[in-house]
Amino acid sequence: MNKGPALRPLSNRPLLTVEAISLIYGESDAGLIIDTLKQFRAEALGYVIQIDKLWRTGAFDDITRYVHSLKTMAAMVGAERMARLCQVFERQLKTRDMVEAQRSYPVFEVVWAETLAEVDKCILADGEASSDAE
Repeated sequence: MNKGPALRPLSNRPLLTVEAISLIYGESDAGLIIDTLKQFRAEALGYVIQIDKLWRTGAFDDITRYVHSLKTMAAMVGAERMARLCQVFERQLKTRDMVEAQRSYPVFEVVWAETLAEVDKCILADGEASSDAE
């Protein structure tokens, strides 16, 4: 897969830095972090599904709005790679740089899958830790 110049530094960014949640909310409570990740998972998944549907129709203004919101959500939970990709993708959509947007979309799908897997891993690890404590 050929990555455009704006996407090359993505691999240098962490997939998920849950410490960002603590910094944003000013608390390091594990329950708050897990609840935030669960909420992100549910809301972001809905946005990604909408982006996928809209991508097929070419409704780029609507896609741009969803990508913008997803960018903010991703940044709030420390999903740095996803947030950066959304930033680049949003700019491409706004400027109608469809050549680069076409390159970014498959990367978007991959980074979303990786982010989702990492979020699930954190949620699952918390569930296992809670079970061990009982």
